[in-house]
Amino acid sequence: MALPSVDIIELRELPNTNSAPSVIVSGGNAACFAFEEFVYGKIRNANTRRSYLHAVSRFLEWCKDRPLALMQIAPKDVGQYLDSLPFAPATKRLHLAAIRHLFDELVTRHAVILNPAASVRGERHQVVEGKTPEITIEHARRLLGGIEIDNVVGLRDRAIIGILVYTAARVGAVAKLKRQHFYDSGDQCCLR
Repeated sequence: MALPSVDIIELRELPNTNSAPSVIVSGGNAACFAFEEFVYGKIRNANTRRSYLHAVSRFLEWCKDRPLALMQIAPKDVGQYLDSLPFAPATKRLHLAAIRHLFDELVTRHAVILNPAASVRGERHQVVEGKTPEITIEHARRLLGGIEIDNVVGLRDRAIIGILVYTAARVGAVAKLKRQHFYDSGDQCCLR
């Protein structure tokens, strides 16, 4: 019994080495494929793609200047690279995340054995809540006193700013207030 003839499908050449950095190209076809998959396949957001590509390209250029081959990159190298960056902690964390994701892909595609960025700790980035300084009583009085109250618009603006200053309510909540939300409880006026 004869087997049916099978058309041979021509495979696309792996991968376009013009788009990959030289450190990746020297790592072979698996590294080039993983790089393209990382940049163009895994990252769907265009802004994230641009940021990660910039961060990874900068790191790989740094490696090329030392000269480090793809298989020689160690956690020490990733840490030294991050220490050399003149950026804020948040930007350094972005660079570390991009490098980690790239090496995760390289490990998955068997271009490298281990992810050298996996054990590197990022700089601690502490966000302090409440960066807006509290308005002082004197500033509040000057602000409210500077509003002209000889027309309805001035009265409205003074009421809105007064509520914002003295209650610390959100602008959206104040914008939704209606006349029936204001009431007198006997010893003080309240907003519901």
